[in-house]
Amino acid sequence: MKSVSRRDMKVNNLYHIWVDKLRPICFHPTSQSPGTLCTMTYIKEEERYILIKPKKIKPGSRIAIISPSNGLPFLFPDIYELGLKNLKEIFGFEIVEMPTARMSPDELYKNPKLRADDINQAFSDDSIDGIITSIGGYESIRILKYLDIDIIKKNPNGN
Repeated sequence: MKSVSRRDMKVNNLYHIWVDKLRPICFHPTSQSPGTLCTMTYIKEEERYILIKPKKIKPGSRIAIISPSNGLPFLFPDIYELGLKNLKEIFGFEIVEMPTARMSPDELYKNPKLRADDINQAFSDDSIDGIITSIGGYESIRILKYLDIDIIKKNPNGN
């Protein structure tokens, strides 16, 4: 496995883990799902790094729901449904469930490429304003080689 450089820093209560200088993975200190991919993109411009901030999500925003790590929505559908209900009713988001969002843990484990395809699709879809993971964690590492970094860099907020 190729070794990569790593540098940690804290910005706005998010812990940015820089891998290869251009692909940050962000962790929120109170998150139930550490390891969730951050929706910020850093690009290199003349030897300096520029933060591209995603647009703010608001009521009516289309939000993709993905399960990049484990199939807990399959195991705990009531809790998952409550989360979707809250996103719709409290925040006013339009929910777009990606194909693997409710897949069983066994199927998700066997198909890391399908999980990455959901992420790639969510970032490349112009109608998606943001991405929320149902869960993230140690199993997410298996999808990294299937992610299209160019799509993610070009679409920092999922659209």
